[in-house]
Amino acid sequence: MISQTPHISAMTPSDLTGFEVTTVSTCAEHERPHWRAEEYGRCVVFELKYFVNLDDCETLRPQVATQRFFTSSKLERWDTRCWNLSSSHYLQSAEKAADALRWLSKVPAPSDHVGIGPLGNDCASHKLFKNNTAPLSFSAVEALQRYLDKELTRRSSLAPPIEPVRISHEPLIFTQSDIDPSSFDVHNEGKTVIFGFGSVGLLPVSFALHTLSSSTTFTITVAEYLEWPPSANLKSMALIAGLLWVTSAPTLDLDKDGNPRR
Repeated sequence: MISQTPHISAMTPSDLTGFEVTTVSTCAEHERPHWRAEEYGRCVVFELKYFVNLDDCETLRPQVATQRFFTSSKLERWDTRCWNLSSSHYLQSAEKAADALRWLSKVPAPSDHVGIGPLGNDCASHKLFKNNTAPLSFSAVEALQRYLDKELTRRSSLAPPIEPVRISHEPLIFTQSDIDPSSFDVHNEGKTVIFGFGSVGLLPVSFALHTLSSSTTFTITVAEYLEWPPSANLKSMALIAGLLWVTSAPTLDLDKDGNPRR
């Protein structure tokens, strides 16, 4: 039976108090048996219409800033809201996911934003980095370029030569770094819903293409629908990713500007 709880905007102070108690209780019950699971995502859907993310405030802050930007009045062609799930169905279509990625890539960044990654000036999410998260909140593409250059200098002198990654000339585009069916949904009215704003952010074009180089069937199909031209950086990026995942000092002793720490 679906609860007839009014929408949050229509709740009285008493309704909001009761709703808060229900939300906390529901989240606690969900967390208790699941928190040890290897790939547990701290998200709960209840009453078939509320989506709750349980992460801490610092983790959620950049996600909220990014999602708020995408739900602004100028961008309502795509539905990036996660609360209205009662009439949604799970998206299996890689074509729809490709449409969402194509749209994301064309959204201009806000004029006052500086840096790489989510709009809350946090660390970017991407599989190239150790644990899928950049170790620094890079201030610009040039800072990220210096970071990648530094990692290549750490290779053995006996290693075969490899072309450096060149991204300083590339534009930053919005992309979803977690290309998985769970990152997208489609409303029964045809609106696409984008989930997982922790992995949505501004990255150089080559990073978006590197995400699409995964060997999973879903990602391969998404890439085929997108038909984006390949990047000459992908081979070197794959090598750097392997090096970063085994390093014990992922910042490489650099600061957020890509310069040596003093």
